[in-house]
Amino acid sequence: MTVSDARTDIELLLSRMKPYLVAAGVPEGQIRMACGNHKIKTCIAAFDWLHNIYMSKEYKALVFAWDLLPPIVWNRYKMFELQGMREQLILESAVGPVLKLWRDKRPRIFGKDKPLPETLDMDTCRE
Repeated sequence: MTVSDARTDIELLLSRMKPYLVAAGVPEGQIRMACGNHKIKTCIAAFDWLHNIYMSKEYKALVFAWDLLPPIVWNRYKMFELQGMREQLILESAVGPVLKLWRDKRPRIFGKDKPLPETLDMDTCRE
């Protein structure tokens, strides 16, 4: 039996949410956890923030809208520049609230790697 840490939990939840967040227009660079030694409190707060989005009715509406069609059909709509389809309108109405949640107090732990001091602290998530 393996024990997961906060960083692993965040990465698993992010990977589960990624296709839907990309569909909502969240930049892929933000749908990742920056490397480095993060304090455990920071990791826990980031997980709580992400989990709150995951459990929100806005995110569930986005998942419902995206799952109306297989991804290949969404890609075809985009490739052939089709607009105004019923499913697209449903998806568009679900995107705004999720983007608002994503932008609201997003922890800095999500995004690009930034140079961090090389101090090892026992109170950190794994790197």
